[in-house]
Amino acid sequence: YVEDPTLLVKTDEAATDDLLKLLINVFERLRDLQKTELYIQGESYGGKLAVTLGLSALDAIKDGELKVNRLGGVIMGSAWISPGVQVLSWGPVLRDVSRLDNNGLHKAQRLAIKINEQIAAGKLVEAYDSYNDLKDRVIIDNSNGVDIFNFMLDRSDDVIVSNETAKDMSSKNEGYSYFDMLARRPPR
Repeated sequence: YVEDPTLLVKTDEAATDDLLKLLINVFERLRDLQKTELYIQGESYGGKLAVTLGLSALDAIKDGELKVNRLGGVIMGSAWISPGVQVLSWGPVLRDVSRLDNNGLHKAQRLAIKINEQIAAGKLVEAYDSYNDLKDRVIIDNSNGVDIFNFMLDRSDDVIVSNETAKDMSSKNEGYSYFDMLARRPPR
């Protein structure tokens, strides 16, 4: 945790190193934990870090640096490992469950391909903007406002969110998203 955004880690490796140091210190200070199994859980972008931390923890356990009985497992929930692959899956999945028609699918796929091209070219701010365009315009406009994180719901089904505000939700988002971190921009 940092209050100054310039102190945020900039790579997965740096985040993994910090988390591993934390684990080493926790298990060193709380010796009763050394008799237990370590389970690492991560969700969303943390799912990606759970994998890298699991591999680093396994090495540290073998080297005797991390004093724990053994690594019990790594759990990933809705892991956000590759944003490019993830956005390419949204259109086909929504089409398969009849939330997008073929026209919506083609629009979503064109924009998902563009996002991948932008990521590959290092145009991360543009990729972030295209990502928001995909989820907050293309998918909403072509799916009756489906919530991409739960395609069983329309955003209008949310008791807090009305149809009038569904398209405006992303502008109210606070905190760092994956693309914010990639583009190193401050939270909205």
